[in-house]
Amino acid sequence: MIPLTILLLLPLLIFSIGLAGALLRRHIIFVLFSFEIMLSAVVINLAAFSAYLDPGDPRGDVLALFIMGALLSQIMLGVAIGHRVFENSDSLRVSLFEFSLGHFWERRRSVGEEKEEIEESGQR
Repeated sequence: MIPLTILLLLPLLIFSIGLAGALLRRHIIFVLFSFEIMLSAVVINLAAFSAYLDPGDPRGDVLALFIMGALLSQIMLGVAIGHRVFENSDSLRVSLFEFSLGHFWERRRSVGEEKEEIEESGQR
């Protein structure tokens, strides 16, 4: 059997990649994908602990399946929100939005100002 430390190093690496992507990317779709990568690392951890602690008990595997179902619903919700935001602002950059108590996404600056800043800084 593979030692537990090796089984936990892979999810640690995957979670780190997802965290770096969530913190460094500016496009909302890439941020959502990074969250999915992080949650997939959690699923791998659950399966590893389930196989290591009690090989005959399927509770960890069932919990991992439920989390995968939640991941699917999160992807669908994120794509729906991204589609709605793109219809309103023609951009999916994270810097255009902020979280507030009354709204899911609120426009911070106009799209024109953001496009001018992008052109000035040379970013795409």
